[in-house]
Amino acid sequence: MIRALLDTNVVVSAFLWGGVPQQIIAHITTGEGVLISSEPLIAELRRTLDKPKLQPYILARGTTPTAIVQQYTKLVQLAEPAAIPPDAVRDPDDVIVLVAAVGGKATHIVSGDKDLLSVERYAAIPILKPGDFLRVLQPDDNAE
Repeated sequence: MIRALLDTNVVVSAFLWGGVPQQIIAHITTGEGVLISSEPLIAELRRTLDKPKLQPYILARGTTPTAIVQQYTKLVQLAEPAAIPPDAVRDPDDVIVLVAAVGGKATHIVSGDKDLLSVERYAAIPILKPGDFLRVLQPDDNAE
């Protein structure tokens, strides 16, 4: 079974712009797997959605940061973060992604973050761009 951890940038894209990230969430939440997150990642999602530059997009969707966070929290299984070396990735801010993925026994990490993507794999967990992960979920489709 797929156990995917979506980086915050992918979650924001899914809820504000749709596209491939939204397709990933829809595919997984219809019984094809489990979405993994953690309290620190949910807090990061909240901080990100509170940024002034995102407010026009949130308003255009007719929603609020709180509503998005609540909706996403209902879709995920919260993981207890694992202990990993703090220098496991170039950007220290990305450590929260890895600790949640390892702690939640994720099979995949999905991110648009170049630092995370440059790692390619951590603790046997592949780190993929959303389009690449959608092709894992839908191998017979021509996902973009």
